[in-house]
Formats: sequence, structure tokens, C-alpha cells
Amino acid sequence: MKRSVKIILISAIALVVALGLAALTIWVIVPAAKYGKAGSLEKGGDTAGAYEAYDRMGDYRDALDAAQKLQDQVVASRSTDGVQFAGYDWLVLEQRDGKTLLLMKEVLKDTRQYNSSLVETDWENCSLRVWLNGSFYQSLPEADRALIVETTLTNGDNAEYSTKA
Repeated sequence: MKRSVKIILISAIALVVALGLAALTIWVIVPAAKYGKAGSLEKGGDTAGAYEAYDRMGDYRDALDAAQKLQDQVVASRSTDGVQFAGYDWLVLEQRDGKTLLLMKEVLKDTRQYNSSLVETDWENCSLRVWLNGSFYQSLPEADRALIVETTLTNGDNAEYSTKA
């Protein structure tokens, strides 16, 4: 009987130690590694990447302060970095994983309505999206179309007006 009590006690101690190590990993080691990665991005000149990494960390150490310091630099670089692509001028909003997110500098001269008919519709079904993904996209040079990455975006319903996404 005494031997089985010792085995149970040792098992319980081992379980407590294992749980303690798991907690240490989750609450200390992983955030510290992410914080170190953000610092490496910043030192390497990837201000936007460092900003995002710090910002995702929330209230860990001084991550929010570090993100706030970098935010102005990121916004300033985004407003001045411009590129020519497919015959249009674009602002560089983000660069990550070899991909670049662009925003057209000026509104297209070919003004279009959100939807061609006055019915309630969402972005997925509006005529503007059909035109952008159809005629506008096809009007771009083939070499430029080959550089565009198909992306799936998810957005939620509008909380302020209770309208569908």
C-alpha cells in the first residue's frame, strides 16, 4: 500500500511540474520570443513588421509603447512610398512575406456607383466589385495581372448601422 501511495505522490508531483513548465512556456517563453522577434525586425529596418509584432503582443512588457513609437514612422513611410504599377500611382501600405499591399493614390477617373441598381446589396454582390474583378482587372497589362495575388478578405457586419457585411 505504501508503494502505491509513493507512486501516486510522485505522479502528482510530476504532473504539477509539467503543468508549471507548460504555464511557463505559455506566459513567459513564447511572449519573450515574440518580443525578441519584434526587436530583431526593428533593428533590421522592418519598421512596419516590428510595429505589427509589438502591436499584436498587447500589454506584454513595453510592447504597446514600442508599437506607439513605431506607428508614426510607419504612417510617414506609407504616405511617401509610392510605386508605379499597371499604369497607376500607388501608395505602399504594407510589405510582408514578399507581398506588397497597395492603395491607389487617386480615385479612378472612370467613376462607378457601388451598385448599378437601387437595391440593398453587400460588397460580395455589388456591381462595382464585378467591374473591378472583371473589366478593370482585364484592362491591366498581362504581366501586371500575373503579379496580383488572389486574396480572400473577411469583414463583419456594420455594427453602427446594423447592415450586412
